[in-house]
Amino acid sequence: MINKLSITFYLLGIVLLSVTAKMWSDKKAQPKLYLTVSEPFDFELFMNSDNYESYGDKLNVKPDVITALYVISSASCSSCINEIISYNYYFKQNGFKNTPVQQFVVVLDSSRKRALRFVKTTEFITPVAFGYDEKYAPFLTTFGEMQDKRQLLLIDNNSQTIFFRIHLRKGSMSSISSKEKILKIAEKAFEKNH
Repeated sequence: MINKLSITFYLLGIVLLSVTAKMWSDKKAQPKLYLTVSEPFDFELFMNSDNYESYGDKLNVKPDVITALYVISSASCSSCINEIISYNYYFKQNGFKNTPVQQFVVVLDSSRKRALRFVKTTEFITPVAFGYDEKYAPFLTTFGEMQDKRQLLLIDNNSQTIFFRIHLRKGSMSSISSKEKILKIAEKAFEKNH
């Protein structure tokens, strides 16, 4: 009886240990929520690329504003789309450091048909481009040492520099207070960039 009970507790301990290790490794593998960067990016050159098609209004790159460039794939979940809508609303209400923000969505997919279907059914409230290429797509999805197809890139149009990357959370939206904290850090990154 004691041996069976000891073996049962021993096996239960191993199972709990392996579940805990799995949860810890999953949590560790999740990307950071943001990165401060300084990456040259000619947004106008990107906009004129033949590999991306515009849907809706074409975005004219304006100097003296910040561009919020949302990068997602056509397989993105509804919470990623809701994050875009939430950031969009936030920027319309608050701008960024008293600077207007122009907003733009890029949907990455090697199938233009699938990307267009995604764009049409999503009803984005900002101008959208869709497509894929080997030059811009890998660059746009770089997030530190990994690739992430759910990002918000903040671009200083004057210096043609991406100065901040924000991971758009999968599965659940971030709170407004969380967004505000991250954007305060982005403001500091913007100041460093100048």
